[in-house]
Amino acid sequence: MAVDVVVFTGDLASQTEAIEDAASALGELEASDGLVAVLGNHDYWMGEEMVSEALAAVGVRMLRNAHMAVERGGERLYLVGVEDCCYVGRDDLPGALRGIPEGAPVVVATHSPDIVLKPLAARASLILSGHTHGGQVIFPWIGPLYVPTKLGRRRMSGLLSVGGTVLYVNRGLGEIFPPMRLNCPPEIALLTLRSKPSSKPDSV
Repeated sequence: MAVDVVVFTGDLASQTEAIEDAASALGELEASDGLVAVLGNHDYWMGEEMVSEALAAVGVRMLRNAHMAVERGGERLYLVGVEDCCYVGRDDLPGALRGIPEGAPVVVATHSPDIVLKPLAARASLILSGHTHGGQVIFPWIGPLYVPTKLGRRRMSGLLSVGGTVLYVNRGLGEIFPPMRLNCPPEIALLTLRSKPSSKPDSV
């Protein structure tokens, strides 16, 4: 299936010996407007420069509090990458948005969904995030063991609206401790954006 942009929202690997292989797998993906990534908390802990260089070596564009434009038919959509706001606190959403015309469509990619609580989050037409692993281990009648977000268990994955801002929280592919998933299948999301969505973008 042809796609326009592949967006990776962080946490490439939790072991340094796995970084190059994980980056190589990501680099095999194809998109007409490129592969884009932001760093997750584990990427900083493993070594932000090591992860950034591994991704750049396979053609992935790093957006670190920066933005890029995607053009179609004379119109522009801005893809904004923001550093982690949760564990590292290096997010600079105002700086990443600087230079984008007011009212232009903006998609923000970042690791933690908590960015939606920031004052300028309303500038985003859509926020893409990960970090929660969708709960990863979800027990029947009990729920997940732990969800690392201020948004709470009811907003740990999927297409959401928070304060009027549309947010997609991806469950991702990997695990942290414990090394398993229960009632939480891994996910690669395909989102289709339209110029005049009724209320939310279509998702598959």
